[in-house]
Amino acid sequence: MKDEAVIVKGINIIGRDDRSNKTRQSVSYLAIGVDKKRFTLLLDHQPYNLEKSQEAGVDFQLSGHTHYGQVWPISWIEDAIYEDAYGPLKKGDTQYYVTSGIGLWGGKFRIGTQSEYVVATISNN
Repeated sequence: MKDEAVIVKGINIIGRDDRSNKTRQSVSYLAIGVDKKRFTLLLDHQPYNLEKSQEAGVDFQLSGHTHYGQVWPISWIEDAIYEDAYGPLKKGDTQYYVTSGIGLWGGKFRIGTQSEYVVATISNN
């Protein structure tokens, strides 16, 4: 899914193209016409400008990209670059999770960071 919104089993799912695509659509544009009474999930590779998801009425954003530094102490630099470089965050009514992922970038190793495969359970409680 690139720059589109769909409904799957009663949940709005918005897929956003990679930030490297300078013509990708904004979160607010992609949320136009989305039924705000439904739970809205945003899949956005890079965790930049998190407030835009909150402003667009997104309930949960899942991002990755950071690998949480992949090699310690780069994770400290990531913490300085990103508002949320790894793990959960809540801002207003929007929840975020940034995963370190299972993939690698550059060197084929990790030192001092965790690979993870995220399984999220979404409930309507």
